Amino acid sequence: MLCFLDLETVRPDHGEQVPGVIDYKVKPTPLTENKADSDFQPSVYLAGRWLEGDPAAEFCFAQIAKPGPRRREMSASIVTTRRTTQQLRGALARIAQLASQVVACYERFGPDRPWGFADPTGWKCSERYCEAWGRCPGGAGL
Repeated sequence: MLCFLDLETVRPDHGEQVPGVIDYKVKPTPLTENKADSDFQPSVYLAGRWLEGDPAAEFCFAQIAKPGPRRREMSASIVTTRRTTQQLRGALARIAQLASQVVACYERFGPDRPWGFADPTGWKCSERYCEAWGRCPGGAGL
């Protein structure tokens, strides 16, 4: 797994310097605190820092909300989320499970046969984001 942090920072919190990670987003609908608390991206980034022995205390989504049907002007917000050690361990277990599934599919199907398809209603299954979309039985090939 490869991650690119947008910004690593330190900020004062109750007299201490607290390390954190900030991720920039430009979205039509900004994430809420509840969504940030259940989003997997902060878990992955914070787990990586934790494994390296350089844990970050928090993950912040710095968001720009684009104008649209519900919003006349651009707006900005920051949503902060934290993870417990148990949540970081859970994220690592999910990553390990996915890795074992990739190995199993490779061993069973090889590199050239389909292993399953992205959700066709999601952005990942589109001509814009998938170079195999035109020939894929799960994309335009249906």
